[in-house]
Amino acid sequence: MATPFIDLIPKVTVAEGLYIDIKTRSDCDHRNVEPQTYAENWSTDIWVAGYAIGQAEVTLWHPDDPVPQELTRAIASGLPIISYDARFVRALFRNIMGPRHSWPIPPLEQWVCMAAMAAAMDLPTGLDDAANVIGIAERQDKEAHSLIRRMARPRLRTPQLCAICGKMTCDHHKMFRTSLVWWDAAEDLVRLDAYCVQDVRTARALFPLLRPLSQSARENWLRDQVIYEPGTAVDTLSTETTARIASSAAVAANANARPQGAPEIVPKLIRGHIELIHLLAKPLAGQGKVIATGFGENPDETDPETGKRGRSLPTKVTQAAVGDVKATLEGVAQFMKRPHYKLYMPLAIFRPDLPPWAKGYERDVVACLGIVADFDDEDAPHWAERLPLPPNYVLV
Repeated sequence: MATPFIDLIPKVTVAEGLYIDIKTRSDCDHRNVEPQTYAENWSTDIWVAGYAIGQAEVTLWHPDDPVPQELTRAIASGLPIISYDARFVRALFRNIMGPRHSWPIPPLEQWVCMAAMAAAMDLPTGLDDAANVIGIAERQDKEAHSLIRRMARPRLRTPQLCAICGKMTCDHHKMFRTSLVWWDAAEDLVRLDAYCVQDVRTARALFPLLRPLSQSARENWLRDQVIYEPGTAVDTLSTETTARIASSAAVAANANARPQGAPEIVPKLIRGHIELIHLLAKPLAGQGKVIATGFGENPDETDPETGKRGRSLPTKVTQAAVGDVKATLEGVAQFMKRPHYKLYMPLAIFRPDLPPWAKGYERDVVACLGIVADFDDEDAPHWAERLPLPPNYVLV
């Protein structure tokens, strides 16, 4: 049985990991929803799963195949499950692979997320993009990406008589009133299998080139998965969940370093602030993004350029569509556990096509929700005369 909240990654070699990739289809667009929401959708299903134990050949599994015994033994032995997007694949295991196909469901502590490792090195979040930056030649081409995107969504979506009441118009769930036709030509299925094999190989080639997560970063990733498991609120942890993270010295130290009452109060205040921003921006739904940006400096390290104490930390950006409070909460949650970072959420909405890594500038603003004026100079007592319009609130 795996030990909770230990750093598995430094102990993992290419020969020891179980690498896995799963290709899916759904009427739900996984790019617009959480992995759990996607995996729970009535239309989400599996095309193919590919896995490899260490340097062994990649094995493919299809929904009509029996449960792979070698995979079952590997999971039961506690072998680390290495996936580029472990959060997405975990959701598929819990909602589809286990319940529908009788696959064993590994405990959280057994998972290793390569995307988290790549993000810690400021690499692109996509598997092929990260592999390209690292210099791995074995990766997908544009044609592969196009096929995978096409086969992930229905070819046709047709209303039909409700399977329950026999009517075209009723209040029953749309799963009973919708016919979906998929891109399932034989040649496309063969190509998708090949691309699944390629993704497993690419992940295996990339893994040893990624820097292991630190103990605290590993624990933070594990804690994030616990926080956002179904039925667990962002600001309230159940007794069982608390027990699962209590053994982590680093997590406990981070909590003890916060102001008194912060574990209970601060998340609620943050949630309220985020909900307020999205509420103010509601009339702009579909017209832009809400942005939060983290900046920081590590005072214990030396700047390699100046030789002075204080090394600037990489800028971290989280973006969410207007109205997507949960996405903003999840993005902000990462900053709460990063030492030396300060988080800024401008009272502005940025253009919808802003690149996902960009924090945005004045030229990218499409709407302003409010203005904050900060006067700390010698002329601060005359602040009222210097404002362009009367303020709603004044903090002295």
